[in-house]
Amino acid sequence: MKAWIIEQFSGIEKARLTKVPDPVPGTGEVILRLTCAALNPADRYLAQGEYPAKPPFPHILGRDGCGVIVSSDADVHDHPIGRKRAILRGEMGVSKWGTFAELVAVPAESLIEVPAGWTDEQAGSATLVYVTAFQALTQWDDLPSQAVVLVSGASGGVGVASTPYAAWVRGFSSTFRLTM
Repeated sequence: MKAWIIEQFSGIEKARLTKVPDPVPGTGEVILRLTCAALNPADRYLAQGEYPAKPPFPHILGRDGCGVIVSSDADVHDHPIGRKRAILRGEMGVSKWGTFAELVAVPAESLIEVPAGWTDEQAGSATLVYVTAFQALTQWDDLPSQAVVLVSGASGGVGVASTPYAAWVRGFSSTFRLTM
């Protein structure tokens, strides 16, 4: 398969397109033929050596993605071959080869059904930032519903996800004010 690989921590601009062996599903994994993968800031930080993970080289970046299941381990039953799925979380692109490739091996528990009406672009790029926003906004059980939520950096992926999501998760009014 074709994949973008990095061979050292010298930045994302040093990634190169090459052929690598197709992945084989491990226990509890599926192989996803990617239709969309997104570049995440975590990918850039890892490529520069500024991320806690230090995977072996060559390495395929990419934490976000969407695609169609083309094969699976015999123990996987909830994700049939031919179904479209999005990656919700996992080690893809961190300690395991990621989504900047034609195919990726993904643990079944890291997959979700693509929400109705979502494009491949939305499904392949939104999950990591929306999960991060959700975790940030729901980690305090005792936060009153009328609390003020300050989203610094609201122009980044997590900030864009957090701003309207805060109103919904915390039960705030449907209107909010963005002050810059």
